[in-house]
This record gives sequence, C-alpha cells and structure tokens, in this order.
Amino acid sequence: MFGGELIITPVENTGFSPEDATIVGNTCLYGSTSGQVFVKGKAGEHLVVRNSLVEDVVEGTGYMIGGCVVVLGKVGRNVAAA
Repeated sequence: MFGGELIITPVENTGFSPEDATIVGNTCLYGSTSGQVFVKGKAGEHLVVRNSLVEDVVEGTGYMIGGCVVVLGKVGRNVAAA
C-alpha cells in the first residue's frame, strides 16, 4: 500500500462475529509505505512486516513487525518482535 485509505468490513448477516474471525490474510500490508487501513475483524499472521508509516486498526492479530497498529483484541505471542 502506498497512500490512501482502505476500510475492510464483512458483509451484513455473515453468521459470525467479525471480532472473532480472520478477514484479512497473512502478510497483509507487507512492505507498505503509507496510508491508513481499518479492518472490522482480525488479521492473519505477519501483519505489517517491513512496514513503514502505515496506520492500521484491527480487532486482533497473530504476529506483527513495525508500523503503527492499534489492536482492539487479542494478539499472538510475537507481536512487535524485532
């Protein structure tokens, strides 16, 4: 991602709670340089790897490196590992 704003939400009446489901996959935002991402749901493993200056809001994640991320739920064991 290079600039802009991305908002990801599941469709209405999906039959699951977005905060309990992974709706963006592994390596999401890999190498991103700027912009904002808002996810109504959880992100997969390796969120924002080699990221610089992207701002991201998610409901939970497994593993992330770098960037500015607000996680509203649970995180994995290696969050913010170097």
